[in-house]
Amino acid sequence: MKRNLIILLTAGILAFLESPLSAQSKYEESIKYWEDGPLTLADFSRRTVPASNGVISDLWYGWETISDRNKIGNLIYMTPRVRTFMDKLNSWVVISEFDKQQQLYLQTTFDMAEMVGRQYQKDLFTAEEPYKVQEFYRRTLSSSVDSFQQESRYGRDSSVVAYYAAKIQEQLAEEPEAPEPPKMIQFKTGLALGVFMGYTCNYLLTGLSERNGPLHFFNFGFDIPFSQRIFLTWDMGLTSLYNLDCTGISKNGYDWLNGQSTEAASITFDLGYRVIDKPYFAIEPFIGAGVLGVSQTLPRDMWNNGEPVSSSLNGLRVESGLTCDYKIRRHYFPMENSYDEIILRFKLYGAYSNMPAVLGPTWSINMGIAFGYDGWITSWRK
Repeated sequence: MKRNLIILLTAGILAFLESPLSAQSKYEESIKYWEDGPLTLADFSRRTVPASNGVISDLWYGWETISDRNKIGNLIYMTPRVRTFMDKLNSWVVISEFDKQQQLYLQTTFDMAEMVGRQYQKDLFTAEEPYKVQEFYRRTLSSSVDSFQQESRYGRDSSVVAYYAAKIQEQLAEEPEAPEPPKMIQFKTGLALGVFMGYTCNYLLTGLSERNGPLHFFNFGFDIPFSQRIFLTWDMGLTSLYNLDCTGISKNGYDWLNGQSTEAASITFDLGYRVIDKPYFAIEPFIGAGVLGVSQTLPRDMWNNGEPVSSSLNGLRVESGLTCDYKIRRHYFPMENSYDEIILRFKLYGAYSNMPAVLGPTWSINMGIAFGYDGWITSWRK
């Protein structure tokens, strides 16, 4: 019994895994792309009588938009490619009426869809609103095909069919099948947001560092780019200090204890401007202000109704320095109106902190490294 159950479960799992593959295969068999070659009788389902309006064939066609990946240096950008296809399941012919003239009529309709699709693709490169461009060309194609159908009496007028066929072939020869994309870096930036995390070393020239060495912070924060050059950065640093020499530090009636865990935190807002912005790197001087704090949790008997209470030293902090971003990778997606940079950030700056309770004015030299991501919403630059 158990063996049979295992066999049934295995068969069910295999059928489940096989089903999507089978559906995908069926879909691919039901579609023919323009580049696959001329239409043949095998591409159509067959009927024995015309439609109620006397039409003896019907071609269902459309466009599929895919993205091609391109790479120049560290920039990866996607360009749209329009593929013209026909739906074999819904396209049909009356078998007794299918001849070379009717085949040419259907092929010319398919070629017309390819021709308008190439024009559509070319305009997609610079479209600020791709869906409006798509709708315009769908209407353009619908109007052109409708005129062709009426003038040729749905393929019955051989002279009209021959005229349209020759005309479309000339246009296809003049219109490249794969238009050369423009320089994809030509865009305007709009709303943006970035995130980063990393490490910063703060070496205080007076106060804590004289007795304990530098402060090592885990940093994280956000970039708010106002453009590709102007950045507002919110930066928070956290660290725990052990075996700290707290001799002489007293606050809120509590003398700090040596060797007890002590927390340090910094929060700053920096405003920077990229004076150099190249494909692989950017250099950004900045100025900023914020708070630097050091705290130690009070003994349990000094807590407030069982809630931990800390003795804290806080002071205003101002800083200025230089940031250098190495751009590991950049991406531009015209169809999604987005551009981003994956960066490795190096930071060197000086800071002045004033914690008057005990430490007094404190200067520091600081160095940091972080991994980050900045992204923009874009529009085409005309």
